Order: sequence, then structure tokens, then C-alpha cells
Amino acid sequence: MGKTGKMIRTAHALQVSRPRLFSLLVGLVAALVAAANVSAALLVQSRGLYVDLTSEGLYTLSPEMTALFDQIEEDVTITFCDDPDRLMAGTGTRYVYVMARALAKRYDNIHLVTVNTVRNPTAIAKYRTTSATRIDPDDVIVSAGGRYRIYAPDSFYTVGESADKERYWSFNGEYKLASAVLSVTSLEQPYVYFTYGHGEAIYVSPDDAEHAALLPRSNEEARALYELMLDAGLRVGYLNLDETDLTALPSDCVLVVLNGPTADYDSGDIYAHDNRSPLDLLHTYLAERYGAMMVFKDPEDSLPNLEELLFQWGIVCDNVYIRDTARSMGDPGTLIADYNTDENQMSYGVYAEVADLPNAPRTIVRNTGALTMAWQSERQGSSGTENIAAFYSPFLYSSDEALAFTVAEGELVYESPARYAVAALSTRGRTDAHEQVTRYSYVFAAATTELAAGQWLSDPAYGNYDLLFALVRYLSRTDEYASMELGGVSLNSSKMGGKQFRYSDLYEKETKLYDRNRLLKVYPAITAADKRLIAVWVLGLPLLAVSVTGVLVYIRRRYR
Repeated sequence: MGKTGKMIRTAHALQVSRPRLFSLLVGLVAALVAAANVSAALLVQSRGLYVDLTSEGLYTLSPEMTALFDQIEEDVTITFCDDPDRLMAGTGTRYVYVMARALAKRYDNIHLVTVNTVRNPTAIAKYRTTSATRIDPDDVIVSAGGRYRIYAPDSFYTVGESADKERYWSFNGEYKLASAVLSVTSLEQPYVYFTYGHGEAIYVSPDDAEHAALLPRSNEEARALYELMLDAGLRVGYLNLDETDLTALPSDCVLVVLNGPTADYDSGDIYAHDNRSPLDLLHTYLAERYGAMMVFKDPEDSLPNLEELLFQWGIVCDNVYIRDTARSMGDPGTLIADYNTDENQMSYGVYAEVADLPNAPRTIVRNTGALTMAWQSERQGSSGTENIAAFYSPFLYSSDEALAFTVAEGELVYESPARYAVAALSTRGRTDAHEQVTRYSYVFAAATTELAAGQWLSDPAYGNYDLLFALVRYLSRTDEYASMELGGVSLNSSKMGGKQFRYSDLYEKETKLYDRNRLLKVYPAITAADKRLIAVWVLGLPLLAVSVTGVLVYIRRRYR
């Protein structure tokens, strides 16, 4: 009986301890399930193992996108200026970030970088093009080989206005990102062409074997402007407009520069059908190919044909010299130019970030003439199916007390004090009535050759570099190379301006709600309700099953 009683007591003890054993088992299973859930989530997030449940394919690379990126061989870095969790939670950054991550996963030469610029602002210091450049945490920087583009999140959408709200028609990120990558890689990298043969100042690098024949023409004074073009991400070429076999400007030309010509250009027979004179080539390039031109002209040089071309584009070169004792650097012929602060004009849009500084850098202009607008007012008109609008904007001014003078019979003849424009920007926009796309041509003129002088461009104390750099980036527009199949800038393109949202009345603040309604539960930016649902199915059911099993076993053992 003693041995039998001991066995009974042992069995009873085991029965009593089984609930505790099952409790421990439940806790162990719960811990394992939680660990598996966390590990799976981390694995999915680190590996990008997501499923796109949107009917629009907002998070999936299109075949056109991958076909285009298959051609890119240069290393490209896509930098986001915030942490991944904030990018995924952000209204405007999530689509772009997921797209960039998919590209980085697919292509070895596409690199994705995230940096918190609030905690580490120096990480993006090299992308600040001017002393006033502002880069926000939701901006995207695309860079390759020293060239880069900076985009605000709204630029990845087709946006329209409705009442006092911004309407998001579609996600146009594929076209925009592809354009940015193409613009900074060697694929179709655009050129700026400096003209020569009419006394223009050009600089030719001694290492440039392709243009070694032009080395005798190289002028060290033009070196700073040459290097500015390289900094802006452009290749530099040279063009003699008098070449007899030249029928058009090169197709890769996005900007042509006439830097201080001293001899006039041939205008040819303007009535001839096959006129291929230098000025006709320039006019055709500007009018039909939506090109851009920069002209630096000394007021001492009379160039009637070139001045006539500028007149056609709204700019008149006055044959005067400017002296400005109120805004001079000792010599009244060396003036500190005033910026155009009219927010409704193009010039302000080009350099607003510099002009708005409390202590804006001084831009120096020496030996300058004056420019005026050729028309009485801004021009509007139509030609066939196109609507045409032309705008003139003073780029730099003298003070209100400046004096203009001419030389007549050896005597200086002064005019009344006035404010003179010493540089100007003219724009012509043509809108196709069918495509609803407006394309622009630009002509910039300075009534001096010394706005771009190396003395001022190479000294960071002056604003000449900042202004001309911003202008070159504005004129060259090197972000329009991607295929229209990716959406383009036209709502009539094959993808209607990008991947359209289902609801045309979607607004910026509503995109998060839209995401949730489109069942984006597989992404980290899920709602609290989604998390509860996942907890119930992934964690709750196994725990419930183990608990029920433990209770049944306990009851069976207890009352057997």
C-alpha cells in the first residue's frame, strides 16, 4: 500500500501541474509566434517583399519603366532626405520611395540612400547650388557623376487646382524619376554650345582632344563661364555658325551661348525658302525647337543683324552706357545691380532664393549698356492650332539715379536719371490646342560681357555665379527626356499623365485615406485597424487554439 500510495500521490501531482505546463506552453508558443511575426515583418521590410494590391499598379514598375532603365549603365544615386518610416508615412513621398526601392532592388547601378537631413544637414551640403538653396526633408535628389537634380514631392504628381485645394489627378512619378535619371546620366546628356568665329570669347580645356584645333582661340577669361556650365550638368561644345554645311543646330543642344561677339552675323536672304544663314539657324532653333539662347554683348559693338534677332524676341539694345554713382563700387561704371523682386515675373522665379536673402549677395555689372522691351505690352496671339504668348522680364536693374550717356562728336551726352535694365529675359510659349501642352523658348541678353567675367564668377562673395547658375539650370531644362509612354507632361499621352487615381476629386490631404481604401494593408504604413486584424489572425488564433486545448486537457484529466 505504501508503494501504491506513493504512485497515486505522484500521479495526482502530475495532474495538478499539467495546467501550469500548458500555461508555460501557451506563453512559449505566443513568444514564438510574436518573434516569427516580427521577423517576418522585418524581412518583408528589408527585402521589399510587398504585394501591390492597388488596381492602378501605383507601387509596381511598368514595363516601359523597366525597359528604359535597362538602357542606363551609369551609377545613379536616389537620395531621400528623411528616415524610411517617415517616408512611408508621408503623403507625397511614399509612392516615390517604394518606386525607388524597387529600382534599387532590380538594378545594381541604382543606389537608394536615406539620410535624416534635420539631424545631419551636412550630408546634403554638396547639393546646395547657392548660398540660399533650401532642401526640405521631403525632397528627392537624383545624382550621378557630379550632376544632380532636386525635386519637391509635388513634382511627381499631375496636379490641378480646384477652388482653394490642389487636386491630384495622377501619380506621374515614373516619368519624372526617369527624366531625372536620364538627365544626370550619360544617356542623352545635353550640350551647351559656345559659338565662335565672330570674336566671341570661348575657353577650351587643354585636355579636350576633340576640340584641340580650337585651343588657339581659348580665352582664360571665359574659363569661369565654361566651368559653370559643367557644374550645371551640361557638356560643352563649340559651333561655328558660318559653316556652309550646317543646316541646323545639333539635336543635343539645349542652350547656345554668344559670349561677347564683336563682328555681326550674316542674316542672309530672309525671304529665301532655304535660308541657312547664322541668324536663321538661331531663329529656327528657338522658334521651332523651343531652344534657349544667352547673349552677352558689349554696348560698344554695333551688331545690327544680331540686334534685329533680339528685337524679334522682344529685346532692344539701347546704344547707351550706364553710370551709376548711387550703386557703384567706387568706379561709377562698375555698378551693383538690383534684382527684379516682382513675384509675377520670370526673373524673380529664377533667382528668388537669392534675392530674398536679408543680405543678398551683390551682383556686379561693369561697362554695361541698357535694354528695353520691344513691345508696348506682353504679346498674345495664335497661329493655326497654336496659341502663342511672349513675355519680357528685366533680369537686373541699375538704381533709379543711374545716368545713361552717348558719345556725340566727341562729347558725352547724358539723359535724365532713370532706372535701366542691364539684363533681360524673354520667353515665348506655344500651346497646342489638341495636346494642351505648352512649350517654351528662352532668350537671355546682357548689355555687357562682364556679367560673366571670371573676376566675379570665381569669387563667392558676389552673386554673379549664383544668378547665372540658376539661369542656366532654368534655361537648359534637362529633365524632359523620358518617354511619353511613362506619362509625360500631357494628359493626352498614352498613360494620361501618369498612373491615374481612381477618383478625380482626390486632394493632397486625402491620399492617405485613399491608400487605405485601396487595401494597401501589406505596406508598413498600415492603419491601427489593420494591425488589430493582423494580431487577431496571426497571433490571436494560435493562442486561442492552444488555450482551448489546454483547458480541455485539464478538464479531462481533472474529472476523469
